[in-house]
Amino acid sequence: MGLSRDEYRVIACMRAVSKAGRRQIVWQAQQVAKLEKLLSEWEQNIGHLRQCLDCGNQNPEQVQVCSDCSQPASVS
Repeated sequence: MGLSRDEYRVIACMRAVSKAGRRQIVWQAQQVAKLEKLLSEWEQNIGHLRQCLDCGNQNPEQVQVCSDCSQPASVS
């Protein structure tokens, strides 16, 4: 499978930048990866909180810990 036109452009750009520039790009890519991981964790937590809130709205006596939800309904 060959490279796409965009992939060739990326390679050409990478060759054009200095060594320091490449290090900066790698660092930025690592930061993006960390942020994507953090965002994924937040999305999971938000989904969990929504389930607990839905359960709490249906069962007001169980707002803190829902029967369907083993974790407390709080932001960590």
